[in-house]
Amino acid sequence: MSIPKSLTAAALALAMTMPQVANAAERSVVQVPPEIRLAMAEVMRQQLDALNAVISAVAAGEFGKAAEIAEQGLGMTASARYGGARFSPYMPADMGRMGGATHRAGSRLAIALQDAELQAPGEAHASVVKALAAVTEGCNGCHAAFGFR
Repeated sequence: MSIPKSLTAAALALAMTMPQVANAAERSVVQVPPEIRLAMAEVMRQQLDALNAVISAVAAGEFGKAAEIAEQGLGMTASARYGGARFSPYMPADMGRMGGATHRAGSRLAIALQDAELQAPGEAHASVVKALAAVTEGCNGCHAAFGFR
């Protein structure tokens, strides 16, 4: 199944309108022990891998598979699986809220993808792209606001 032109156009528009990650000098520096910083970086790479896998599954028309990946790799299930609570003591409150909101957006993406599986081709693309945007906006917003040392 090929990607509909409307989905491709929406994804391009989204990428061009997303705020860019701020200059490092503009971000709040969060001091964490080296082992926590490395663990958090690894979790973020795993989440980026999950995001890529979601996009690949959507491109293949495999919305059910994409939904499972989204929940397990990005949603609230992922937060628990990655042990997000172990990072909480090192996060400023705003960072914790942003992380929680991003994981909730991942769960909403999973639901949008489950819904898309039940809809006619082309019907669900806008809701999937909107839900995907909420996830990437959460990631981008946190990275724009915070950096680790």
